[in-house]
Amino acid sequence: ESKSSRSKNLLRTCTQVGDNTNPQFSILSWDKQIFGKISAGDIVLMQ
Repeated sequence: ESKSSRSKNLLRTCTQVGDNTNPQFSILSWDKQIFGKISAGDIVLMQ
């Protein structure tokens, strides 16, 4: 999903993830480089 703000294009990425407490939830990022490097089975630490 893309969104424009003051003639600057932003890309919002929504990714489905899960852990041992919740099998599936969504996380959002405005940085496309982060999610371009993630593959199924990767462990991602979010703060």
